[in-house]
Amino acid sequence: MVLRKKCIVLFLFLFVGSLFSKNSEVNLFPSFYNPFFAEIDKIEFLGNQTFSSSTLQGIISTKPSKKSIPHKILRFYYDNVSKNRSSPKLLSSSLRDIVYSLINEISFFKEGQVEQDRKTIALYYYQNGFHEVKVRYRFFPDSAKRINILQFEIEEGPRYIVNYISLVGLETLDENLRAKAENLRKIKIGMPFNEMLLAEELRSIRILLRENGYFYADYQTPRVVIDTALKIDSVFITFSTGKVVKIEQINFIDSVGNQKRVGYNVKLNHLDIKSGDIYQQSKVLSSEISLNSIGTFELVRIDTSSLFQPCTDSTINLAVYLRYRKLREYGVGLFTNRTTTEKAINIGAEFTLTDRNVFGGGQSANLFLRGFVVDVSRAIFERKSLEYEYQLGVNFVQPLLWLIGNIRIGLTGSILYSQRKVFSALQLNTFSLPLKFPTRLPFWTYFNYVDIDLFFERQVPKNFATASTQFYKNALTFQDSLRIQQALSIYGNLDRYINTQHPLLTSSLLGINLTGDTRDNPLLPKRGRLTNLGFEGYLLLGMAKFYRVNLNYLSFWELTDFVVLGAKVRAGHIFWFDRANSYVPYERHFFAGGANSNRGWASRQLRYYKGVRLDTSSSALANSFLRDFVGNATLLETSLEFRIRFGRPAYIGKIFADILEMLTLTVFADAGNAYQWLVKDEKGDYLIKYSPKDYVEGIAVSTGFGIGFITPAGPFFLDIGYPIRDPNGEKKPFKNPVFHIRLGYSF
Repeated sequence: MVLRKKCIVLFLFLFVGSLFSKNSEVNLFPSFYNPFFAEIDKIEFLGNQTFSSSTLQGIISTKPSKKSIPHKILRFYYDNVSKNRSSPKLLSSSLRDIVYSLINEISFFKEGQVEQDRKTIALYYYQNGFHEVKVRYRFFPDSAKRINILQFEIEEGPRYIVNYISLVGLETLDENLRAKAENLRKIKIGMPFNEMLLAEELRSIRILLRENGYFYADYQTPRVVIDTALKIDSVFITFSTGKVVKIEQINFIDSVGNQKRVGYNVKLNHLDIKSGDIYQQSKVLSSEISLNSIGTFELVRIDTSSLFQPCTDSTINLAVYLRYRKLREYGVGLFTNRTTTEKAINIGAEFTLTDRNVFGGGQSANLFLRGFVVDVSRAIFERKSLEYEYQLGVNFVQPLLWLIGNIRIGLTGSILYSQRKVFSALQLNTFSLPLKFPTRLPFWTYFNYVDIDLFFERQVPKNFATASTQFYKNALTFQDSLRIQQALSIYGNLDRYINTQHPLLTSSLLGINLTGDTRDNPLLPKRGRLTNLGFEGYLLLGMAKFYRVNLNYLSFWELTDFVVLGAKVRAGHIFWFDRANSYVPYERHFFAGGANSNRGWASRQLRYYKGVRLDTSSSALANSFLRDFVGNATLLETSLEFRIRFGRPAYIGKIFADILEMLTLTVFADAGNAYQWLVKDEKGDYLIKYSPKDYVEGIAVSTGFGIGFITPAGPFFLDIGYPIRDPNGEKKPFKNPVFHIRLGYSF
């Protein structure tokens, strides 16, 4: 009985195997994994003159076996261990089991699947005008290379030309709209027939019509008449436009649960459509985006509805479906963010309490308490003493403050108290009130957003006298004392102002920021550009007397499915006036060097000295302070970066596929420098002065590479940068690599 069952199982196994291994050739090389199956080691295409082999490979489902590097290594070791009679059996069996576990990297011949691929290739050619194409396949062994080859033989035949096009149904449109539809035509008489291009043309015309009120506009499946004698195609297209449709009613359907609803007028004012408007598909989409920007809704969808009133051939009713998020949440945990100045990684812990609909108008409030280490990369790789900061504050967002025509103006504000250890005993205690009025501009403008910023701050350098004493204790000469005075002057002005004037505010600033963003993804961009132009400066009160301009331009090009080229240009300048009696807040300084700057130098360590040396043997403390906490008035930077992804391979093990899918590599080149160190001489002027040619001679150049993983918080990277040209003469080319940890791409 047992023997009979084994025979039945063996018969079924051989029968199933024969289904997969059936082919037109004999003596195929058997598979290591199963001798009854035949592996596909290579796929070839013969006779394909119009389309490349890679294009045809991309449209079929059958793929050749693709063993990963770990797979090849393990198979090599198993083959050699199994040949050695003295090898432990446990080792051999363990290696065999591991190799067998990677069987999903092996492609076996399946006749049904290959036959379907043959039809797919033939259909692809047919849709591109090759109406007489013939496709065959054969599966055979290559004795020289000891592999099995799947070969598709293609007889393309003649390519048919479009000789006649009839498009009816657009005659009732006005002349202007008809001309726009004509400009969308892609198939012309005399061109080879292309079914995909024709479908794209028809979809574009339909979108145009629906964008101009013809909500019911659609087209019938095109009829193509093939003349096999003359090798030509005649195309007949019929459109049905219907009437121009207006929006009669707009109704909101809230899925809110046991929570507070957002007010009706707030929701209505976030729509770009209203009752009586001609239907426009783009305005429906922009209305969804506008409602989503409130931050209260988990899902926003606008669709036609006859729930409250029936639609007609000239009117429609819209329903706005809103599913609310959980409006009140709190959390405790670890967090990461980036510094304002050099975009370096901070790591710490925080407590948050959030309400996303405080007063029923979609207002959001977030109370937070956090403590964190500033710029972790410096502490790890440069062995700098830890900088830490504590913050207590409230963020508030009013999504809609004013509505001026079609322009919506919101309000974002914060009340923040922070304590930051700067250097030695010196600590900055800061109370700030930033207010932002964000405004979204029409999509067709170069700049999509404009922000008006008001910034009020009281900053106190705590323990300044103690820190100064510690500095001066190290001074042995007059030169040392002078360096210390220069190092502390910018904060000394602030300390003197606090103790003599007792002001309510130390800074009051007005800022304007213009942003143009066409990137396809803000975290992982492949295409588009980002332009940011900012200005901020002194506003009547306080001693922060400066004006600051900043330009940041990013552009991205998708070279292949897995390679993106990014470029960055950044420039900025600070106009600091009344320098003897004012200061520039640390957060407004320009710094160069670091993970998001010139990566051949450590964070904040790059500037052009122009031959001026501040270092002395006994003022090292002051020199370190100057480098790390006194920035620069001018910044010029540019970068090129290749970003490489690997996708998710279909024929490797799950673990390796997961790793490769998350893996990203970068190769970069950075150039630029920081100029006009905010250090004053005895006369109160800048210690280092520059001529126009110094800005060219001072350019520092570096290159390097990075490896990162895509995480839910964004890409996490380790970069290695090598200096190539150091205008200060301190670093030799390709010596002393600099390591950086960063969250997100460099730009």
